[in-house]
Amino acid sequence: MKTAFHLIATSALLGCVSGEGFDDPELDPQTADDASALPSSVAPGTHAEPEPRSSLNYPVVSCPNARLIGVLDPGQEDCSLAGTLPGGWNAIRMFDTGSPDIQSLGVPAPGALGRYCMYEPEAPSVSQQDYIDLFDQMHASGMISLNSVAPDCLGQGTQGTDLYDTVVREGLQEAFGLNVDRVDGIDLGSTVGFRANVDLGVIDSTSGSAAAGHVTPINEHGLQIAAIIEDLACPSHDPSCIDNLNHFIALPRTAWDTPPNWIEGGHQGTQGDLAMAVYAAVRDWNERLGGPGGSERLVLNLSLGWERGLGEPIDPSRGPMRSLQSALEYASCSGALVFVAAGNNPSPGCEDETETAGPTEPAAFENIPAPDSATCTSLGFTPGGSLGRPVFGGAAYRPLVYAVGGVDEHDQPLINARTGGQPRLVALGSNGVGGVSPNLHAALTGTSVSAAVASGAAALIWSYRPELRPSEVAELLYDTGYATGDAADFGGGVPNAVRRVSVCAALASACAGKPSYSCPQLTCTASAPATDGNLGTFFFEVDTVYADVVAAETLESFDQSSDLGTPATCGISSWDSLLDPQPETPICSHCSIDVPKGGSSGDDQLTMDVDPLYKGDISSATLVSYDASRAATTYVLDSSTITALNRSTTDLVSVTLDVPDTISAVLEFEVDKGGRTTTQSNPITVRSE
Repeated sequence: MKTAFHLIATSALLGCVSGEGFDDPELDPQTADDASALPSSVAPGTHAEPEPRSSLNYPVVSCPNARLIGVLDPGQEDCSLAGTLPGGWNAIRMFDTGSPDIQSLGVPAPGALGRYCMYEPEAPSVSQQDYIDLFDQMHASGMISLNSVAPDCLGQGTQGTDLYDTVVREGLQEAFGLNVDRVDGIDLGSTVGFRANVDLGVIDSTSGSAAAGHVTPINEHGLQIAAIIEDLACPSHDPSCIDNLNHFIALPRTAWDTPPNWIEGGHQGTQGDLAMAVYAAVRDWNERLGGPGGSERLVLNLSLGWERGLGEPIDPSRGPMRSLQSALEYASCSGALVFVAAGNNPSPGCEDETETAGPTEPAAFENIPAPDSATCTSLGFTPGGSLGRPVFGGAAYRPLVYAVGGVDEHDQPLINARTGGQPRLVALGSNGVGGVSPNLHAALTGTSVSAAVASGAAALIWSYRPELRPSEVAELLYDTGYATGDAADFGGGVPNAVRRVSVCAALASACAGKPSYSCPQLTCTASAPATDGNLGTFFFEVDTVYADVVAAETLESFDQSSDLGTPATCGISSWDSLLDPQPETPICSHCSIDVPKGGSSGDDQLTMDVDPLYKGDISSATLVSYDASRAATTYVLDSSTITALNRSTTDLVSVTLDVPDTISAVLEFEVDKGGRTTTQSNPITVRSE
């Protein structure tokens, strides 16, 4: 069986595994509530006797030519199997030399991380017999159990005179800042000089070289997320704050079967790639502790994930998943605060969402408790923290990671929200625009944006209150957030009230009672969303552009108010459809729909301006709109509309519809490029007046 795992940003991770696991006292996975339980046939602290050759349970390799990750038995240190590794394979100590970021550290992996081995094929094509020879030798060596070995596979990334004028993006950025209660540099005043250094690790699609401008990244998602984080964590945009933001690449591939590009990056990654990126970020931070520019606090942002519900379940006892959990445990033991995007539904227009229900991984790791100091020591990880910068204790709720869900400008779940996938902590996830004008990124919508909001807010708080424990910072974000009225689906002892992050309210609470010269005294509190979503400036600029386009006669208009078209066909993606990742640039990031209140039938207007990157490649487009009860209305845009969207001389395309009760909507595009077809879901902004 082939297993596909979709990523929720523009990037993805995939794992293909099967078979039974085993208990290991040093690497004992504290599996998530919904993860497969480890077998009880082997007592803790023991290992089964080697199986006879005839009964070997080979790991299933359902993704051809994939590398393998396994875990050495306790007391073993040689990934090369004492020199008996079959020809055609390279053995790599995963957390010593697995990636350029790790190699640059020049230090051995601590504790449990030292037992992970990667086996890379030397040739681009690997036969079944090559895998069998390697498995046989692993078994014969007595150094590594086949029950710990699995392929480290890949998956697709799915996440966010024209509407791309700077003033339009500025309108969206203004709304975004107001809706997250962003704190400005003026609010901080002279207290900026009293801020402590806080490191921010953006684990995404961008390498350090690409972030520094030495090369152009293949996928700009990491830069877009970092810009949102920077706007919140560094309101004054002072270099001393910005310099603490570092990029670590977890998505180095452009297709599931291509080698990693550690400099320009890509759209995809594996569980192993993500595990190495997490370790590199934490170890790099640890190595700089006490040095110039070093920081005693670290926030990690993971705006990515993979689908848990498709195909075979991931076995948490095997190498790929275990390596990621071990890396996150190392991060937790060191004192890092980790925020993870809860995940998006890649096909929100589909009625059957059973395959995309619940949170994605590793957001579901919030169901795993963080290790305490004694557990960290048993894992071989030195417990982090110091007298004035504690890590352990504090808040009673200490999960391994903090999942962050998304809401829109009206505190409604995002249009691409996952059924049963909302955690207790949410943040605005729609129309996220980061950067400094005029160099603003395109708007993104999804839980990738929400995780970035939480990460930026946490870094800002920690810079003023570095004595707070990681769990205390996370709980402060939650406690000062606005209660949306919904209940969480997972994490924190469900049921739990869902609360939306308010940056200003969190900082105000953190600085309450502190000296005003060193901590800003703010009066803000989390509040209900604005009735217009603070989108007034954005829609004013859209109307201005629309009038200009009408005057220039570069508007094409169509009327489909009486034709609903054919409902879209929904289905789970096949392996072949995962070969092309979802591009990082939204097709229609500034599209909107006007729904006049009390209007007449057929007076609702969809306005579209396609990014030039996609003109000529769009084969179909479907609008799915939702009312307050989540009832959907589907419009399949007709061929004349598609032709207009693809025409390079057309500035705007307007379509008249009949969707009088719409509160949210998504455009689902199908794109034909290079002989392959991909799809992209674009949430769009709704104006109801």
